[in-house]
Amino acid sequence: MKRSKKIFVRSTWVALSLGLTLAGTVSTLAQTGSLLVDLDASTLTDPATWKNAGTLGDFTIQGTPEAATVAGVKAITFKGNGDAYVGPLSTANIEGNLPRTIEVWAYNPTISDEETLVAWGKRGGPNGSNMSFNYGANATYGSVGQWGTDLGWGTVVPLAGQWHYLVYTYDGTVAKVYDNGRLASQRTLALSTHPGNPVVVAAQNDAGGAPQAALSGTLSIARVRVRDSALTAAEILQGFAQDAGELQALNVAAEAAMYLAGVQQLSVTLNYAKMPNVALTNNAPVTYQSSDTNVLTVTTNGLVKAVGLGSATLTTRYLSKQAEVPVKVTAMPAPVLVHRYSFNEPASASTAKDLAGSADGILYGAGTFTGTGQLTMNGTDTYVDLPNGIISALTNATFETWVTSTSSRTWERIFDFGASNLGEDQQGTGTTYLFLSPRGGAGVLRYATTITGGGAGEQILDGKAALTNGRETHVAWFTTTAPAPPKSTWTASW
Repeated sequence: MKRSKKIFVRSTWVALSLGLTLAGTVSTLAQTGSLLVDLDASTLTDPATWKNAGTLGDFTIQGTPEAATVAGVKAITFKGNGDAYVGPLSTANIEGNLPRTIEVWAYNPTISDEETLVAWGKRGGPNGSNMSFNYGANATYGSVGQWGTDLGWGTVVPLAGQWHYLVYTYDGTVAKVYDNGRLASQRTLALSTHPGNPVVVAAQNDAGGAPQAALSGTLSIARVRVRDSALTAAEILQGFAQDAGELQALNVAAEAAMYLAGVQQLSVTLNYAKMPNVALTNNAPVTYQSSDTNVLTVTTNGLVKAVGLGSATLTTRYLSKQAEVPVKVTAMPAPVLVHRYSFNEPASASTAKDLAGSADGILYGAGTFTGTGQLTMNGTDTYVDLPNGIISALTNATFETWVTSTSSRTWERIFDFGASNLGEDQQGTGTTYLFLSPRGGAGVLRYATTITGGGAGEQILDGKAALTNGRETHVAWFTTTAPAPPKSTWTASW
């Protein structure tokens, strides 16, 4: 249970595409082993059946996946909850401990712990008996779920909102996963994949061998290939080049205006002849440079900081090409008080008045106003629902609150703004949000925000301690909502 006294809120992406041309031709990937599955969304004519150009057979729709153009690419969009394409039963040459390769072009707008790309075998054990290639954020099983012998994506989960060529290989001894040709993670292991279950796109088979709704992907897929051999690293790069074509454009997304002391992360994607909006992996030969380091500094990872007033040009170079983005740095305007909630309402009130604006809140649950500038909440169903949109319109904001915590539970909220996958007034998985908790997962005061979707994209700011129970505390927090990672600072005074 917490008592919040006063809340104050103060308010205080240019995409450039430069045409590039790389000389050379794209060679054809040698057929290594048998190509069992070869699905291409651009050839889909009847949504009921996804024609397979491989040897295994065609795939049948389950649920309501939809054909759509996603970030310039023809794809099939799966909405979770069992959306899938179900193929024939797996064959002996991709079961047990035999080699295999899975190649998928995927676009994931928001990344959950485990989202399935392609699967066969079945869940339920024993170890090594499932075969699920995933696009998830979990460090243990985010890339591959094989029931106890799993893999994550290593140090960098493939970025949300961009196209990726994701590849899984197993040579009978070592499993590896690649993101746009970059080796992301590997593990020595023994597989014993269950035989005779469907090969499924965007869902896994349950313990009974039937495609299940749980862990299905909420993402888009453009191409799927499954082979009964393990491609080499060179062959994977060749496969990427064959699918993508020649590089044509470098896209750099950045703010054209910044406030002094602000930060922003440059976002770079690549347009190829056949695949636009492809993610730039962290081993790519990209460099960043500022024309005036007295105005802007930029790290080797593209993180920009405004250190002085004036204008400077940010230059991004990839291979022999470059793109330039002019940025102007100005002083932050004087703060303006836009919302203030004093909670001075009488005990019978059900509305929290906004004394600085018109965004009154509605009290729900068994909470009560004390009549002396406090709102007491029961920790079960009490909250104040503020109008939609009062935070999303701000580019910089300061939050101040006096709060008394009376519980040691984790993940309670002092405030929480944003949206979930279930929509208005429903408790679902957060998609874009910011919140402040008196005791987060690390056991201390935590602020977190994401604009890229779910926990995988969170930017976290932890305090040095949790709030002391029974002691009124002043917490002030400032953020600038520039492209991730946002710059946030805060103080807590006891």
